[in-house]
Amino acid sequence: MKFSLRVRWGDSRPSFVSPLAPAARAVVLEPLFRPDSKTRFVDVSAPEGVAEVRTFRPAVLAGSLEKLRALPAEVEATHAVVIFTPEGSACASEPDRDALWEQFRVPVFEQVLAADGRLAAWECEAHDGLHLTEGAHAAPGSAVESTTCGCGLAGPRILRPLVHSRVAAA
Repeated sequence: MKFSLRVRWGDSRPSFVSPLAPAARAVVLEPLFRPDSKTRFVDVSAPEGVAEVRTFRPAVLAGSLEKLRALPAEVEATHAVVIFTPEGSACASEPDRDALWEQFRVPVFEQVLAADGRLAAWECEAHDGLHLTEGAHAAPGSAVESTTCGCGLAGPRILRPLVHSRVAAA
């Protein structure tokens, strides 16, 4: 799956939301987010891309399933991998998640993103569905759970997720 930006480059891009608290150093493989001291976009297909990832030493690697699976063996994450799924798309399958676990040996999280990089839904450390952000809703046919999650957060979670934003992308 490919992300396409609907916003101009610059400070209007959202910040990457780390699945770890406090936020850890993250390399993102999609140019969706505003860079900061802990978040860096790296194009690993560029000649120096893999070396740049190794030098930055990320705790978190984040990108589309395809880009994460294509990373060479020498690229490592020390704490987590985040799969970016475009809103309206099916989330990663259990075999895909298992493959990432085998590849990186760190917990795998998923984030559903709007085309402009805004977070629509996110997976917490309980791995019991994806929490919906304000303004997002589950697509028809998705299983929604409204009980308190194992992480302690109340509110809707999607279990067979397809997510759509109620707010049109800018």
